[in-house]
Amino acid sequence: MSSADSDEGDLFGSLVEDHGTVSPETMMLARRELAHLEAFFCEFFGNVERREEPRDVNIVRSRFPLDDEDQPPLKSIGDAWGISRERVRQIEARVILRHAKTDPKLLNAIRCRLIELRRLLGA
Repeated sequence: MSSADSDEGDLFGSLVEDHGTVSPETMMLARRELAHLEAFFCEFFGNVERREEPRDVNIVRSRFPLDDEDQPPLKSIGDAWGISRERVRQIEARVILRHAKTDPKLLNAIRCRLIELRRLLGA
């Protein structure tokens, strides 16, 4: 292989985008977004813990685990507390509406984004 061939290979390699690497700018933005989302959930759960019954706090924390992508089914939480899945849904909706002023689906989407960012950043 001649020196010219080597230079051409280096040039081509520098022109092809590496999709496996995350740019420093993307990492910085991801860290900032993660900090905002963690602060949001910290404030949300802090408010819930100060103003709600312990059972309701535990139910909402169970439905929105911040360390796992899988959201447990309403039925499994209801079985653990001796209540129906519908009652779990009602408690979840009431607490979230009162403290996050949003609906459970949006809160879960925010939770999933937080987990995705943690995975990206290795946090």
